[in-house]
Amino acid sequence: MCITNINTPPNTNNTITQFLHENATHGDVIYLTGATGFIGQIILKECDNDPSISKVYCPVRNKKGATGEERFISTGLSNFKKTAYVPTTGNILPNDVTMVILNAYEVKFFNPVDHILKNNVVAMLQILDQCVAAGPRIKGVSVVSTAYVQEPLPYRRRDGNRIPFVLRDYISASDLYEDLVNDRVSWEELREKYSDTISSYHQMNCYAFSKHIMEHTIHERYPKLPLCVVRPSIVAPTRDGVYGHGQKTGFPLFMEIARNPILRFPKNEGQLNLIFVEEVARDIVKGATEYAKAASLDENNELFHPIRSSTSSADVTSIPLLELSFGGVMRFDLGQNEKL
Repeated sequence: MCITNINTPPNTNNTITQFLHENATHGDVIYLTGATGFIGQIILKECDNDPSISKVYCPVRNKKGATGEERFISTGLSNFKKTAYVPTTGNILPNDVTMVILNAYEVKFFNPVDHILKNNVVAMLQILDQCVAAGPRIKGVSVVSTAYVQEPLPYRRRDGNRIPFVLRDYISASDLYEDLVNDRVSWEELREKYSDTISSYHQMNCYAFSKHIMEHTIHERYPKLPLCVVRPSIVAPTRDGVYGHGQKTGFPLFMEIARNPILRFPKNEGQLNLIFVEEVARDIVKGATEYAKAASLDENNELFHPIRSSTSSADVTSIPLLELSFGGVMRFDLGQNEKL
């Protein structure tokens, strides 16, 4: 592996530390947020295996007394073939980037929606603004959302996965986003004002509702940007079980907040959908490299970019996935009060 320090392009004052293997070839350059996370490191593995990708910039923030570059090395990101560390200061996009994957997002289910948007979406839109300014150089953007922007029950997959903005009769998503992040309205005030319109599911799952606002804000603000929204369900460790156990996100996080053993009713069969992390990572990379397109109007005159569901197929039920991912999970029939 060649390790070299190079200067950031002239429009920045930061330093990029590049870790490129000698067999890296010229191709697309990806800017990946959330590289240190549960899904991020598998995304890097996918990029390593894709010959059309030559470099992956990994912005890593300072945390708990460690610098971003120290964390880049300590988390093993420098061991991948094509990675390059870049500071998060200013969220400045290097001028050789051709594709962007926005994967960073704190999984906080119960924080107020306005706080979640400030901590996650503000930085995303700063990056997307630079993508617009870069013009045709940006060939694709993949934005990671969640399958649970769709209310679980009654589950009905809409045409093209297009879920209308729930407050579209009152306010645009972009205007609502601005009101929330600029403290013109609080989450509590919003929830009280639209208590009959915002479902109880979205009122309780602030993470999912923040993603719903984020999706529509991006559709509205960046209609010409080639972009794809990727919606994973609950992300399980790798199929071989080697990677992912002991993580504090994805399926392991779900296990922390769920009951153990999981108590499930027959009518809830459609709620629990798990997918292996390597399959999610593959969909996320393809979101930028294959699926990204400009937005189009639907029959209700709402803008939507392509939306990709990253969920397990209908012929793979959650039970075998649970058994593969977490051997201690048991299924109960509460009517009979016995294990199935």
